[in-house]
Amino acid sequence: MGKISEALTYGLTIRESADDGSDFTNPSADYRRLFLGEDGQLHVKDSAGAVTAIGAASGSVATDAIWDAAGDLAVGSGANTAAKLTKGTDGKVLTMVGGAVAWATPTGGITRTTAGTLTDGGSYDATYRGYLKKITLATDGLVASIMAMVKGNANNNSSITCAIFTDSSGPANVIATSAAIKIDVDTTAVNNIGMSATVRSVAIPIGAWLVAGDYWIGIYTNSDTANALYLAYASGTGTDHTQALKNPGDGSVWATSLTDDDYSIAANILR
Repeated sequence: MGKISEALTYGLTIRESADDGSDFTNPSADYRRLFLGEDGQLHVKDSAGAVTAIGAASGSVATDAIWDAAGDLAVGSGANTAAKLTKGTDGKVLTMVGGAVAWATPTGGITRTTAGTLTDGGSYDATYRGYLKKITLATDGLVASIMAMVKGNANNNSSITCAIFTDSSGPANVIATSAAIKIDVDTTAVNNIGMSATVRSVAIPIGAWLVAGDYWIGIYTNSDTANALYLAYASGTGTDHTQALKNPGDGSVWATSLTDDDYSIAANILR
């Protein structure tokens, strides 16, 4: 068998042929016939008549006809092979599914839920004391804050403190408490929220990690002046407790009283 030539070739003109190799007979076994197709790609034809493309005329991934839209990706689909992965929809992330790259909805991260009541019950209690509500955590979570629906009188300062208690057929012992949040009607104060008669939600940070179980959350109101701060509630629709203290105290020491009211208190839980 002879070789074509070892001489340098500076240009070669090849006639285009049918892409399917029909312009040629099949080569002998163990040979391949190389030709330029009308699609501008080089092809080889084997002894069984099978034709395989071996190159692209453009030589540019950027202009390959495989791409249909911005965001399409090329991913390995097997040994020495790749395929197009159509772009995912908004919010999807790349992940492995059954050993292959695929778009999927992300899992994990932080989710927020609430436990308790955070609607304006239509009635308002101005007694300075503790208001306690039982909550149940189905799974472990971080109680980031305790929220309450309150209103003021726009004339007097007041404060709110929150706490979390263990449960023993009622509020038992304090396991977490916040600092007192002062609500100042002075318009120059940083924490002034203009406590008028408009009801609004106030959140008191506490940051307590709790395992799944039953707990009590409490809001404690205080002021030097009567009727400066009101807590919203729905009368006759709940089983909340009160405690005759202006700051949290263990229920095993300072007894709580059962009411038939549903106070507007809720825990803000992160998981």
